[in-house]
Amino acid sequence: MLEESIRPDNLALVIVLQACGILAGKEVPVNEKGEKTMALEIGRALHYDLRTFMLEFDNFVCTALLNLYGKCGAMIEAENVFMSFVSLDVVSWSAMLSAYVDQNCGEKALLLYRQMLQEGLQVDAVTSVVVLQACSALAESERTLVIARNTRKTAALEIGRAVHADAYKKQFAYDLAVGNTIINMYGNCGVLSEAEHVFGVLNIRNIVTWNAMIAAYAEQGEDEQALMLFKEMHKHCITADEVTLIFALKASCSMGCLDVCHCLYFDIICAGRETSSLSASLIHAYGRCASLKDATSFLNELSEFHLGSWNACITSYAGEGDCTSSLFLLEEMKLMGIKPDGLTFISVISACSHTGIVVEGAECFMSMSCAFRIVPEGKHYGSIVDLFARAGDFSRVNSLLKSMPMPSDESVWLCLLGACHTHYNVELAKYAFDHALMVQPKHAAAYVALSNVYAYAGIQDAICGPKGTN
Repeated sequence: MLEESIRPDNLALVIVLQACGILAGKEVPVNEKGEKTMALEIGRALHYDLRTFMLEFDNFVCTALLNLYGKCGAMIEAENVFMSFVSLDVVSWSAMLSAYVDQNCGEKALLLYRQMLQEGLQVDAVTSVVVLQACSALAESERTLVIARNTRKTAALEIGRAVHADAYKKQFAYDLAVGNTIINMYGNCGVLSEAEHVFGVLNIRNIVTWNAMIAAYAEQGEDEQALMLFKEMHKHCITADEVTLIFALKASCSMGCLDVCHCLYFDIICAGRETSSLSASLIHAYGRCASLKDATSFLNELSEFHLGSWNACITSYAGEGDCTSSLFLLEEMKLMGIKPDGLTFISVISACSHTGIVVEGAECFMSMSCAFRIVPEGKHYGSIVDLFARAGDFSRVNSLLKSMPMPSDESVWLCLLGACHTHYNVELAKYAFDHALMVQPKHAAAYVALSNVYAYAGIQDAICGPKGTN
C-alpha cells in the first residue's frame, strides 16, 4: 500500500496495529519486563508512521497503539501514549487498564480505576471486566510477604465487591462475561460462598463459567467439590476443554484419586488433547497417586516429545525416592535429543540428595552449565548444598557458599540448617541462620531449625537475630 503511494487512513492503521498485536500474542517475551522485541519494533515503526500521517491525536488510532504497546509489554510507551490523548474516553481508559492487567500490574490498574472514577467517567461492562481481572491479579500477587499478600487480597476483595455491586445496579452483573469474571475474582480472593452464589444465579453458563467455578474450588483446596462439579458439567453435556481437564487433574492429584485420573486419561485421549500442559498434568497426577507405571506408560504413548511431560515424569520418580529411574529418564531424554532445562536438574539433584547418591548428583550440577549452558539459580544451589550437607561433606558446602554468584534465597540456608542438625555442626548452623535472616528477617522456620540444632547439641544459649541486629 505504501509502495503504491496510497496514504493510509485511520482505519487502515488500526487494522495494521491490531495485526501487530496478534503477532505480539504469539511471540515469546525476551526479558524480565515481558517485552516482545519483534512486535515492539514494528509497533514503534508504525508509531512513527502515525506522526508522519498526522494521526497521532486520533483517539481511534491511539487506542489501538496503546493496546499494542500493552501486549508487547512496553509499559512506558503505553503510558506515554495514554498521557498524549487530547480527550480520554471510557475506551481509552479501559485500554490502559487492560494493558496493566495483561502485565500483572493489578495494583497500578486499580489506582488508575480510582482516578477514572474521580474524573467522573461512567463504567461500562467492558471496563468492569478489566477491573475485576485487576482484582484477581492483585489477589494472586506473590511478590511480597504473606502478611502483605493477605492485605492485598483483602483490598482486592473490597474493590471487587464494590464493582460487583455497581454492575448489579447498572444491570449487567449477570452479563455472561461479567458474571464469569466475578466468579473468577471471588475464587481468587478465596470467598467461595459468593462465587457459588453468582454461579447459581447466572441464567446462561458457558464452558468459561464452569471452568471458573471448578478452578475456584481446586485453587482453594476444595478438591471433592471441584470433581463433583466436573461430573455435573458432564451431566449437562458440556464438553470439557483443556482448562477444565487441568483443574480436574489438579483436584484428583491432591486427593490421590487414581480412578479419576484414569477417567481423565480417557477424556484426554478421546478428545485428542495430548497437549504439552495436559500431558504434563496427567503424568504429575499419576505420580502423586504413586502410579509411576501409568505415568511412564503415558509418557511412552505420546506421539510428540514435550519437555514438560518428561520433567513431570522425572519429578514423579524423584518424589517417590527412585533416583535411579530419574537418572535413567534424564539420560533417555538426552539420547532422544530433548534438551533438559533448569527444572529437570532441580528434580534430579533433589532425588540424588534424598537418596545419598552424591557423585551422580554432583555430575548433574556440573553438566548443567558445562554441557547445557544453563546458569544455576537459587533452587539449584539449594539442591546441591543439600546434597553435600546431607552427606556430611561440609568442605564442599563451604566452597559452594563462597562461589555462589548470586544472593541465595532462604531455601539454601534452611536446607543447610537441617543438615547441620543431622551432623551436629553448630558453627555452620549459626552461619546459615544469620544468612537466612538476612534474606528474610524473623523467619520462623530458621529459628525453629536453629533451636533444634542447639537442643540436639545440648546448648542452652538464647537465640538472637543475625549478627549486628537485636
